[in-house]
Amino acid sequence: MDGASLHDRAFQATMGPAEVIALIRAHGRAFTPTPMGAKAPAEAGFVRAGIGGLVRPMPEPAADVARRDPVAEVVAAPVAPAVDPAPLIAAARAEGEAAGRADGIAAGQVMGHAAGIAEGRAMALAEQQAGLDEAREIFLAAARRLDAPSAADTAALAASMEAAVRALAAKRAGQVIDHSPKPFMDRIEALAERVSQGLRSLELRLHPDDLAAITPFLPDSDLLTASRLVAEPRLSRGDVDIRADGIRLADLLQSDTTGA
Repeated sequence: MDGASLHDRAFQATMGPAEVIALIRAHGRAFTPTPMGAKAPAEAGFVRAGIGGLVRPMPEPAADVARRDPVAEVVAAPVAPAVDPAPLIAAARAEGEAAGRADGIAAGQVMGHAAGIAEGRAMALAEQQAGLDEAREIFLAAARRLDAPSAADTAALAASMEAAVRALAAKRAGQVIDHSPKPFMDRIEALAERVSQGLRSLELRLHPDDLAAITPFLPDSDLLTASRLVAEPRLSRGDVDIRADGIRLADLLQSDTTGA
C-alpha cells in the first residue's frame, strides 16, 4: 500500500460528520460547488484549508509495538541483596525446640509432683493401717491375758500396785512432815533410842526435805544433836535409816533396792 492510499484511509478514518460540519462553517457562504473537472478561478480567493490539524495521529502498528523491548523502557528498580534463609530457619528451629523443651519440663514437673503426693498419701495410709493393726493385736492380747491371767501376771500386778501405794504414802508422809515435823522427830528419837544404848555414835539417814524440816527442832533433842544426820536422796519422804557399829535399822515406806 503506497503513501497516498494510507493518507486517504487516514483522512476517511479521521473525518466524521462533526469535522465536515466544522469545515462548512469555517468557509461559510464562500463555499460553492465546483463542476467536476473544473478549476477554481484564481480571483475567487479560495484557499485550500489544511487538514493537518484535523487528522488524528494513527495508532502505531501492532508489529512495531511487539518489536519494542518493555524491559528497556522501564527504569530498572534497585534490587535488594539476597538474604540467606539458613540462619533464620536455624534460629526458628532453635526457638521452637527451646519452647517445646520448657513445656515438656513443666508438664513433667506437674506430673511428678502429683505422683509424689499420691505416693506419699499411699505410704501414710499404709503406715496408719499398720499402726492400727498393731494396736489391735496388742489390745486383743491384753484382753486375752485379762480373761485368763497367769501367776506371773498376777504377781507383777500386785507388786506394781504395792509400789504405787508406797509412793502415794511417801508423798502423803512428806506433806504431813512439812506441815507438822514434831511427830516425825519423835519417831526418829524412838528408833534411835532402840539402837543407841551402849553405842558410841549413830548415823541417821533421812530424805533431804525431811532433814530440812526437822533441822530447826534439833537443839531440843539431845539424842539427835549427838547423832550424825545425813541427807540421803535415795530415800523417800518419811523413811528413816539408822546405822551404828554395823547395825542397821530401817523404817521404810518403800523397800530398799540399793543395798546400801
